Amino acid sequence: MKKELVGVLLLMVMISPLISADLITPGFHSVPLTNQITNINDFPDYVFVSYAKAGDQACMVGARIQVISNGEIEQVYKMCTVSVYAIKKVDFNETQLMREIKSYEDDYEDYQRFVWDFLNSDKSTEVIVGIITDKTFPVSSTIKSIDNYYTIDFNQVKTKPDKTVTYRNNLIYVYIILPIIALLIILLIIIKRKK
Repeated sequence: MKKELVGVLLLMVMISPLISADLITPGFHSVPLTNQITNINDFPDYVFVSYAKAGDQACMVGARIQVISNGEIEQVYKMCTVSVYAIKKVDFNETQLMREIKSYEDDYEDYQRFVWDFLNSDKSTEVIVGIITDKTFPVSSTIKSIDNYYTIDFNQVKTKPDKTVTYRNNLIYVYIILPIIALLIILLIIIKRKK
């Protein structure tokens, strides 16, 4: 009985970090991030695709190639980042690369390896790396959303957005300033009464 209890406790300790991986830390909230490529139409001979990565490997949580048609980079699992690849249209075999992952449940790893090898071949060029699609901030933060804008430049691999626009909820300042004004008025009234 004691061995079974120790085994269950050991299993719970090993699994608990995996369970909490998807939880937001108390006192924090998720902020929507939009990532946009501004000059995608300047390259009509290329197809741009995004792919989720976890470090230097494919993100194994729902990773699939996504064609970027309107310049907007789709969200991925929060523990992963996105890389954008440029592929010449003549080298892009959409039916082979854009398979639905559900139809490859038996050989998912083989499919991911095929995609990974193609994206790291000389037929594709990584143009943006490390795009974050999910970010958390303290509840006290005034940030409502963030828009990141990238421009493709084949001479360098982008690691940061060219422009970032942060939208804030400025209503919090009203809640800070009004009590301070009220306190000053009360102090003025008390000072005038004592004179």
